[in-house]
Amino acid sequence: MYASLGLNHSIHHRGQLSMYLRPMGAKVPSIYGESYDARVAREAWAP
Repeated sequence: MYASLGLNHSIHHRGQLSMYLRPMGAKVPSIYGESYDARVAREAWAP
């Protein structure tokens, strides 16, 4: 139960980070799984 609460709390803050960082041109860190920015970077390197 506590792990679920902690995980949901982290996801909430990831949303807050993306709202502040993306308009400034920064990348959102991967807190819970892969972020959109990480996926785009990975696909750019794919052959």
